[in-house]
Amino acid sequence: MLTKQRCLHLDNSDKTVLMKICYLSLLPKYGEPAGSGVLKVSETLLKEYESIPHVEVHAISLQDGLPEEFSRVSGSVTYHYLPCKPKFKTLSGYFFEKKTLHKKILELSPQLCHAQPTSEYLTTATEWNGPHVITIHGLVLRETKGARLLSRGVLANFIREIYQRQAVNRSQNVISISPYVEEYIQGFASPKIWKIPNPIDHEFFEIQPAVSGSLKIICVGLLSARKNQKTLIQACAILKSLNIPFECHLIGRSAPGASEELNSLIEVNRLQACVKLRGLLSDKDLIAEYAWANTVVLPSLEETAPLSLIQSLCSGRITIGANAAGIPLLLEGGRYGHLFDPTLPISLADTLANISRNVQEHIQTADKQKLELKQIYHPRNVALRTFSVYREILNQQETRRSFLNE
Repeated sequence: MLTKQRCLHLDNSDKTVLMKICYLSLLPKYGEPAGSGVLKVSETLLKEYESIPHVEVHAISLQDGLPEEFSRVSGSVTYHYLPCKPKFKTLSGYFFEKKTLHKKILELSPQLCHAQPTSEYLTTATEWNGPHVITIHGLVLRETKGARLLSRGVLANFIREIYQRQAVNRSQNVISISPYVEEYIQGFASPKIWKIPNPIDHEFFEIQPAVSGSLKIICVGLLSARKNQKTLIQACAILKSLNIPFECHLIGRSAPGASEELNSLIEVNRLQACVKLRGLLSDKDLIAEYAWANTVVLPSLEETAPLSLIQSLCSGRITIGANAAGIPLLLEGGRYGHLFDPTLPISLADTLANISRNVQEHIQTADKQKLELKQIYHPRNVALRTFSVYREILNQQETRRSFLNE
């Protein structure tokens, strides 16, 4: 149900509200798939919040080009979609975006704000005169490493990095999804760190065991230079030259020009029969791709805690990640998967060739690890752990208030 008026409906028999939270984040456009990344993380977490009793959660998201505000209600969560302009956000210092968010927070009067992942949300939460916690996902300046120094994207990310650091410096509470985030923060700030991983949808734990045989590879994420799918396609060309049978699907939206470049590389290497660009898929179709695959590859040059590899681990697929940024920490140096040099296609090709010699053995190892990882990444567990952080922050706030009043 959609409505232009703020409304609240809890689908619990007992309507007592013990905690009221504003959750500020990027969210997918209503009716569109989240795909991967932070959009998917927020969607998964909020779905769990919907069924937690005695809470009132207001998920607030700015939507480029939306003509007017609207909201929808699902269980304990009210989703608020607020209009904003699609351009000139960084140049204005997110002035208009923060003003819109502040106004909504004041209207809702929550007990606590939780913000992720970009500058307008982080700075709004930390400038709000109330308890808050922020989650850091991407290390924005590192994500443009290697790009032209004076390009528009680099300059915009430089501004975003400044705002992100300001938010971390202001905040007393930061949720860390990876030790990679903690290493980053230790360089300039010392907030309280709460270690909580990204949640994964229930469906990934329920996918049937992978099928042995030839390699069936998927790579999930935005098609872009940072995600480095070019190295995967080049590795596929090497596999083809070695007569190793395989199929490979690249799944996700495309950055400007990326799909054209990758398709050209596929054509040059005559890989059209075995390498496909599948585009952005619905949740149902994405699950079907994981069910089809026995191997998941992520060749990214910069990641914090990549969702596609966690989805791979939790669905019992053979997991292969670049030995770069936060990926080795996620895979614990190769304990939970395989690492390769993302700058060398031959490194990935060698890894895939070795796995192809005994796919069944690698599947069995991945399936055993799946049981161990369920407790860590199950969305209900992540949601409850996050609420325990909210509760502790509010308790600390009440203790400080009582002390000052004595």
